[in-house]
Amino acid sequence: MRISKVIALLLIVFLLSCNRFVLNEMSGNKKPSICLLIKITNVKHTHFAIKLTEEISKLLNEYSIKRGDYTVSNDLENTDYVLRLTISNTSIVDENIQEEAQMKRDSIYGRYEDDNIVDSIKSVRTKKAVAANIIGNLISLPFGFITIATPNKDIGPSYYEEQIIGSTQAIAFLNYRTEINTQAGKVEWGEEREQKFILTHMVKQEEQIRILIKDALEYLRYSVPIFEGNK
Repeated sequence: MRISKVIALLLIVFLLSCNRFVLNEMSGNKKPSICLLIKITNVKHTHFAIKLTEEISKLLNEYSIKRGDYTVSNDLENTDYVLRLTISNTSIVDENIQEEAQMKRDSIYGRYEDDNIVDSIKSVRTKKAVAANIIGNLISLPFGFITIATPNKDIGPSYYEEQIIGSTQAIAFLNYRTEINTQAGKVEWGEEREQKFILTHMVKQEEQIRILIKDALEYLRYSVPIFEGNK
């Protein structure tokens, strides 16, 4: 009996946790309205804020039609809910820093990645292996043995060089918090997120911003409960 009660309680908790996020209807069966608010903590976040405002507004319009359980408002003072996104920190890797890192990588990869160099190394090693086979077999055949020598295939950066290459990686990131608040300021839902982009080669700053915003929008689309995250 005790086990069945525990299972029943677990099922109740599970079902409650799966409940659809519901926006309360307003008086007169009016659909609740939602307004978007993007906040920044530093002027350097402006590029992110402008683009996120544009793209999240599109998501709001898309899902207000798709779901049909809320409308989009442009009036922050008279809206029922606020979708608030606060950008707390961003980092874009300077191109000068990237150039220095690329020079380090090139100084190592240049020894191995040039096709002509690699082919010439393989050719020399193959010739040496053939010569070793001929000489070896002249010595070993009278004794009933066959000698087979193969070229060394370890053509690439050493462990130490790989460590140097790894140290040249840089990280661009976007830190933000997303909330759904009532007009009175009560937080109905909220999550913090750090969006990272690891640079292993030269990437322009505009492209870094584009990739971080793209990844953030993908996360928001499938996580925010008024979008896809709460079917």
